[in-house]
Amino acid sequence: MIGRIVDEFRPSRVIEDNDRAAYLSTENPRFRRAWASRARRRRLAALSAAVSAASVPLLAAAVALPSQVSLLFALAFAVAAFASAVLATRLNKATRMSLPYRLLDERQRAERDRSVRFGHRGTTALLFAGLIAAGAPSFLPGEPVFPAVLALPLLWTLIIVHTSLPALHAAWTQPDEVVDDPDA
Repeated sequence: MIGRIVDEFRPSRVIEDNDRAAYLSTENPRFRRAWASRARRRRLAALSAAVSAASVPLLAAAVALPSQVSLLFALAFAVAAFASAVLATRLNKATRMSLPYRLLDERQRAERDRSVRFGHRGTTALLFAGLIAAGAPSFLPGEPVFPAVLALPLLWTLIIVHTSLPALHAAWTQPDEVVDDPDA
């Protein structure tokens, strides 16, 4: 009896169960048909990018403005961040970025690797731009000042770019999928 209980909660068994659930959720025929076309994935990617980009000035306003107005912007930011997370999750499923690497075929692995490299380059470019922007005032006359109000929005932007750029790239570049016809 103890052996069955221990066997049920064995780490490899838990991983297999999680993989199976993720695969079945992502490879659901109805879901795959809905996101098979590149145009639909691109619309989802554009919407996800727009909502994520809109959350940055909301956060900046929440940090910079007085407390009464700041609360409204903080609530608006929370709604935008939640919507961004929901859209990013949907985009990750549509592009199979949410599946473990071992469950992908050779073509899907190559597409994911290409998208991850693109995302890495985007994050590196953003970090380099931040380094230049933060370091440039040091070479100007006077006392260098970095507005502390910008720290949180810049970090939020970095998180958004790092987490969503690979899926955005995959959604934009993956070809249309061939979907099995359920009537055939």
